[in-house]
Amino acid sequence: MEKFQSWFDEFRSSSSYQKLLKNPVAYFCMEYALPDDLPIYAGGLGVLAGDYVMGAAKEKMPMVGIGMFYSKKFAMDDNGDEYNASSPYLLGLEPLEDKSGKRIKISVPIGNKTIFVQAWKYDKGTVPIYLLDTNTEENEIADQLITDLLYVSDQIIRLKQEILLGVGGVRLLSVLGIKPSIYHMNEGHSAFLCYEATHEIMKSEEISFDDAFKKIKQKIAYTNHTIVAGAHDSFDKSMMNIQLELYAKEVGVPVDKLIEKGLDETGQNFSTTQLAFEGSNKINAVSKLHAEVAKKIWPNNPMEAITNGVCQDRWDKIGKEELVAKHQENKAELLDLIRRETNTDWDQGDLVVGWARRIAGYKRPLAFLENLERAKLILNYPKRPVRLVFAGYPHYNDGEGRSFLYRLRYLANNDLKGNIVYLDKYSTELSRLMVAGCDVWLNTPVVGMEACGTSGMKAALNGTLACSTNDGWIQEVELSKVGFELNSDTISKSVTDVFGGQIVPMFYDMNNANSPWKQKMAESRQGIIDNFGVDRMLKDYIEKIYLPML
Repeated sequence: MEKFQSWFDEFRSSSSYQKLLKNPVAYFCMEYALPDDLPIYAGGLGVLAGDYVMGAAKEKMPMVGIGMFYSKKFAMDDNGDEYNASSPYLLGLEPLEDKSGKRIKISVPIGNKTIFVQAWKYDKGTVPIYLLDTNTEENEIADQLITDLLYVSDQIIRLKQEILLGVGGVRLLSVLGIKPSIYHMNEGHSAFLCYEATHEIMKSEEISFDDAFKKIKQKIAYTNHTIVAGAHDSFDKSMMNIQLELYAKEVGVPVDKLIEKGLDETGQNFSTTQLAFEGSNKINAVSKLHAEVAKKIWPNNPMEAITNGVCQDRWDKIGKEELVAKHQENKAELLDLIRRETNTDWDQGDLVVGWARRIAGYKRPLAFLENLERAKLILNYPKRPVRLVFAGYPHYNDGEGRSFLYRLRYLANNDLKGNIVYLDKYSTELSRLMVAGCDVWLNTPVVGMEACGTSGMKAALNGTLACSTNDGWIQEVELSKVGFELNSDTISKSVTDVFGGQIVPMFYDMNNANSPWKQKMAESRQGIIDNFGVDRMLKDYIEKIYLPML
């Protein structure tokens, strides 16, 4: 993507860039999907963070990342169990050591004890990323397991993880001698950094907590990724008192004063989202529609709209080759994987439709299959079959999402065997194969609920056409030129109507010299290259968030 190169060249010669070289942006995120499938992510948030730190490295953006190293991979087998991850050393992580070769460790008071944290460094194709880990001998066994698994359902462990990410992350940067000009919270999981960054100002300038909180706020930015209530962490006030009491004593601030910054409207629950709002100077949503919807929910916290983008170097399996021919090669690769993994043999000429993302109610993964008899008719059109391939996981404590997953697996092995498949062990590599090899990318969320939806961008980059409700980033394109629009209010009927009346006839007429399908493929790809790359996203963050804060 060369469109923005002159802008970045000019930015790198500016005085603002020189300031950032001395005091970089510190980017905090609970998960990162990085190269080589490092298993420290669960879904879209991590993939977006991975693309962002890769794009930042490519453009030589002065930035460091802070995250967590989890010793088990967020995934589910048939029993709902997670998979053990490999050794950090085998995953390309470098232990963080001081000049004498001794492991750097920091301490964070949580509950009634001090937790010790070590760190690992990853910088292969990314900006430097420091991953925190409690699996160190100084901790009791139970505390060594705090960073065992991402997004656990246990509220106390989850709270401890988020305190470690925010407070521990700021303390690690201090030990490393890194003094950020800007703290960027990618979602609210790292909101506790507001406390520790405030504490540092209190110490260095000898001012009160309230004055320091107001001052550090000018250096903190917050990116909100969802309006879904279940995705915003909320903790009981009494739990917060217990877990923050020792920390409050250490920093010399009454625990109630800390907690009040994150209390929701009831005054009984602590919200990390509320703390992020209170502690941030700049707040942004991740699409224009997301910003509009968020304004209705949080009218006192208006958000700048910065639509997500994708890293072309990572997701583009077309390159400079002929689009249709290369797509067929990518499709053959996907079909070969499906054959090996599920013993299902589909023909190269079949219409292959993909749905792959976190499995959640508002995303409506079973929309195509709700009317099973109607779905069977479309899936089994004589000489014009439709094949569906699904992948993705629900969160561990999402009962509704798990029920969808079990239903998908049942249908794939019974009523719709041979027509649909579900691919286990979802990963970034599987995602690359699916977005490049499917003919259509199905996206069925309730309009206003999907903040952005970058999987559709990756698919379009590879000439895969969208079949989507008008949600997230899709509202920012002319969908009729790049795909097919679904009616969100009548989603099940709309899906089958659109496939039966538009998609199937157009796809199976693709060999026509004036095929509109091929034109849509070309427009889809070019639209992503021009407007939805990570370079455009990074430029927006620099112009709309970082430079004003500097």
